[in-house]
Amino acid sequence: MEVQCPFQIPLQITKFDDFAEYFFDKFAKYGNRLAMVDVESGKQWSYTELRACTENCAKRLTEIGVSRGTRCALVCSVSAKIIFIHFACSMLDAVVISVSASLSSGEIWGQLNKSKATYCFAEQHNMARLEKVRRIIGNRSGGRILSIRLLEEIFEDMKSSSKFLKTRENLVPSEPSQIASKLMNKEPQHAVSCIDLVVSEQIKKDETTDSQLSSHKRIIIFYSITSSELPKPVEVLHRSLLQNLQQMNCSIFGPPCVDDRCLLAANIHHVFGLVSALLALRNGAQLFVTAKQQPRQILNAIKDCKVTIAYVIPTFVYYCSKDFNLEKSNLKPLRSVITSGAQIGEHTMKLCKKHLNLDDLRQAYSVSEAGIICSLALYGQNQLKSVGVPLPGLRFKILSWELKQICAPRELGQIFIEGPPVRTRMHENLKCDAGYYDENGYIFVVNKVRDVLRFKDKMIVFQAYNFQLWPSEMENILHEHAGIDDCAIIGRLEHPTRIRTPTTFIVKNSLYQQLAPNEIRNYLASRMPYFKEVAGGIYFVPEIPRSACGKILRSQLKQMRNYVHLTYRNYTNNPNIINHKLLAAIDQTKASESTCNELTEFTNESEFAESKDEVLNTQKVVSIPRTTTGSVISDKKNVQ
Repeated sequence: MEVQCPFQIPLQITKFDDFAEYFFDKFAKYGNRLAMVDVESGKQWSYTELRACTENCAKRLTEIGVSRGTRCALVCSVSAKIIFIHFACSMLDAVVISVSASLSSGEIWGQLNKSKATYCFAEQHNMARLEKVRRIIGNRSGGRILSIRLLEEIFEDMKSSSKFLKTRENLVPSEPSQIASKLMNKEPQHAVSCIDLVVSEQIKKDETTDSQLSSHKRIIIFYSITSSELPKPVEVLHRSLLQNLQQMNCSIFGPPCVDDRCLLAANIHHVFGLVSALLALRNGAQLFVTAKQQPRQILNAIKDCKVTIAYVIPTFVYYCSKDFNLEKSNLKPLRSVITSGAQIGEHTMKLCKKHLNLDDLRQAYSVSEAGIICSLALYGQNQLKSVGVPLPGLRFKILSWELKQICAPRELGQIFIEGPPVRTRMHENLKCDAGYYDENGYIFVVNKVRDVLRFKDKMIVFQAYNFQLWPSEMENILHEHAGIDDCAIIGRLEHPTRIRTPTTFIVKNSLYQQLAPNEIRNYLASRMPYFKEVAGGIYFVPEIPRSACGKILRSQLKQMRNYVHLTYRNYTNNPNIINHKLLAAIDQTKASESTCNELTEFTNESEFAESKDEVLNTQKVVSIPRTTTGSVISDKKNVQ
């Protein structure tokens, strides 16, 4: 059967051709009310000022050279200024490319090269890295040289209130200027830039193709955030975002209202962060934007700004579930917390809701490949493990991967999504998620299909029954242990059987530093079947690598495990090289030298025994082999 929302609403086609004009029409009725505050800088804007500031931003972009079809990349941290860039580029029919500033230089180069960006806007502290990226693009992309601009250069003439959160009467409204469509007909006046722009003939051809897009095909290019694969670009229509906002605004989901104070502590370069910010502004709420993603910093922002609704990443929920002192904190105005990015267990959600004394704690299912938020739990519902019900107009199908038939309730299968905002050509990519639904139509997301661990029961002799272990299943159980702050599960390949066994990475709680691997094994044995034991080993690490959205980066954990294993084998032959090689092994996680001792706390030496096909040369490795972009070369032939 298909799963749909119990409440359906008609998706209206907006009368505005311009994405920004749709919001300006909504902003007009809110007058001088406080609209947006940048927590770090203290700058704030009223709803009356938003239109004038956006048009000034569009004018500045036109002077720099941005025109119809220009591809502009935003490589910066979470900031309120990003919303102005989105509005201004939509007025100029330019394409916005969202790139997280937390990525490495090689990852930024790959995303900018695939998206064919010609302009890049960044903050001052990221200019050195982007200059390196610009040289790489110029040398390898057929003459393509990226023009890098400071983000402050676009907003140097913008006026905003600098006094932080005192009274709304201090906000001085500014009269809206003429519609920015006139800017598109104006010849661009090129100002003196930081770096001269040199555009190849291929770039001009790309911009000519983009300029032929009709008004309803103006796009924002997101990069899907995956735990074990390279990011891939996703084109999102402005029309899809507007339809998604209509779906999210249904009353059963408890959307923000004019009296709410919303905190955006999620990645604005991801669809969940951007849609949440636009929804708060559309409904006249006060939006507080912070770039600080640490849980304690988010709690301080909630307390200082008297937030009522918070949009956060999953690591915040994990932290709050372990901190029992939060019940004494004065967070009374906070009534609702919404998170998205990674699956969270029911026990963790219950503890977080109890410690924060919340009326509402929910998970949303945001899919980058679809470009929208696909499901959201009803306001105040108690199915904390669920990601809610499909948004109005969307249809979920759970199909079995063997027979491709529709699954019954609580039967695990692949998730397929259909509906107006979901782009048709991206629909087939959604099958990488696995989950199920219950009798009431609630959706439960388990894991990515590619992360499943398949192994055989060693105790069964007559038949080779295959069993499946989903990493989230074991991770949710481990999170219930008081001595574990964070954890992750990856698969370790066993060559004789070609089966992956679970390998565990543990972050100890500060009060449980004596936690031993045997204690963890005994704890899992009391909660899980015997054939799902941790046969791949237990590793203690200072932190679990996660993306800006809170997803576990399992590919980095696999690299860490492989090189620590190589280090151990070489250490048995030459103990003098252990420090150098361990530091190289954990380079991907940017850990300190103190991490070396923690990474070597393995269960026993037999965990490193592998087949002859996997044994590497035990000669001294001078450096870890990498490509020119910084990627680790895992082929053993490249180890000299």
